[in-house]
Amino acid sequence: MTQPVPTVKAISERFAAVLRQVLPGTDALIHPNTNTVLAKTLGLWGHEMHQRLAYLYRQLFMSTATGAHLERHCGELDIVRKSASRATGIISGSATPLKVYPAGVLFIIDGLQFVSTQGTTADVAGAASFTVRSIDIGSASNRAAGVAAQVASPLEYPGISDDFVVDAGSLGGAADRETDDSLRARGLARKQKPPQGGAVYDYEAFAREVPGVGRAWARRFFNGPGTIGVLFTTDSENGIIPTAGDVAVVQASLDARRQIRREIIVAAPLGYGINTTVSVTPDTPEIRQRVSEAIAAVVVERSEPSWADQPFVFSRSWIAEAISQTVGEERHVLSLPASDITLPAGHIPIAGTVTFV
Repeated sequence: MTQPVPTVKAISERFAAVLRQVLPGTDALIHPNTNTVLAKTLGLWGHEMHQRLAYLYRQLFMSTATGAHLERHCGELDIVRKSASRATGIISGSATPLKVYPAGVLFIIDGLQFVSTQGTTADVAGAASFTVRSIDIGSASNRAAGVAAQVASPLEYPGISDDFVVDAGSLGGAADRETDDSLRARGLARKQKPPQGGAVYDYEAFAREVPGVGRAWARRFFNGPGTIGVLFTTDSENGIIPTAGDVAVVQASLDARRQIRREIIVAAPLGYGINTTVSVTPDTPEIRQRVSEAIAAVVVERSEPSWADQPFVFSRSWIAEAISQTVGEERHVLSLPASDITLPAGHIPIAGTVTFV
């Protein structure tokens, strides 16, 4: 609201003053009497009413709306909240030669269950590959290439060996349910940059609609005339750098929506660790933890990919500012990075090692 919500005490005092005026000979400010209790009760009610009005006022605007109200604002722009999704990919290993395996074979990969989504046949040498999908939803089900996979029921499928691993494409595409902040950012971006029938920023919006995608950047002439390059990061708890599986999912989504004369090239930026060396006062475990979290947050907030024709420069002052704003920090000396950092093309800043001296 345009004015602050009054406190319970302030509202109670206003009610007490009214009672004193309309009931001559009484004083609701003197304790104990019924009018005192009545004024305090009305104060609690009035405070809750003002809080409700403030909440409803925030829901009027997309920039401050939350939950279902935010979904309604975005829905009017044909933008829906991204739901949680499952990881998919391929695992390979050895099995009984020429044996046909049906869909539904259950595997355990790094503690999580994955099920094959289609049948497969081992070749004459016994090599077999299964296309699998995670049972659980959410970004925690993404798995990197090379992770071991074991069949969950070896007695049911004795021919499947325990040498299966995740293919180079990894198991990716899994994402958590989209947060309010992410949905709001997409909604505001649509208002500020409405679709233009294939403009560069349209492809950024298309990429952000894919579950798990956090931010996206598009660039013309990425690989010659008629090409658009799209780099993106993820909201995965395993880090912002996409896996090969994530790239494949976004590539397929953009290929389905691209203009016929456009070639879309989706790629994952390479992580460039921003290492930091700092001394803080007071030097306590709590302050160190807060400083580390502040540095990691500012790296994510400020990060953008570096392009060949437009290198990205990560400013040293951003880290210094983040440390200075840490609760409890009195002073600090930042010795690394010693200056601004210019990133190589195709790289994006990620949080590196924080060393305290």
